[in-house]
Amino acid sequence: MAQTLSISDLQVLLDALGADGRTVVGPVARDGAVLLEPIRTADELARGFVDEQSPGRYRLVPGEDRVFGALLGPQSPKSWLYPAKVTLLRAERDGSSFRTSSPDRPPRLALIGVRACDLAAIRLQDRVLLGSGVEDPAYASRRREVLLVAVQCHRSAETCFCASMGTGP
Repeated sequence: MAQTLSISDLQVLLDALGADGRTVVGPVARDGAVLLEPIRTADELARGFVDEQSPGRYRLVPGEDRVFGALLGPQSPKSWLYPAKVTLLRAERDGSSFRTSSPDRPPRLALIGVRACDLAAIRLQDRVLLGSGVEDPAYASRRREVLLVAVQCHRSAETCFCASMGTGP
């Protein structure tokens, strides 16, 4: 069921997620694009922008005064769920031997503003990395710590993934 939240209600949600020990990650407008970055307040979310996208072109322009009005730009939730660089093991030389230690526990995340196409892509990624008979333990550990908060798209761009995933608005 779709629910529309006021900015103050959205802040209550962000506060609750933070109190739960989660790093909240949401879409922010920076350097002419919408990027997924850690946030603490609803005021940090990209608001009052729309994006113009077509193959090889991306522009962020002033638009309606709504949060989540602009679609994501050069990033997707994958950069938080399956980062390009992950520490799998630490080793230190101790005289003539080595000491090894496990990496730090993955961060508890809440990804805010996830779209239907992102959810479909995450489901596909989960199937490959978790359900293919050989589980990726680093991914499984990260994935268990992530809470996804979805938003409904009100439009799509020519470059959107939704058409190929059958999830469009």
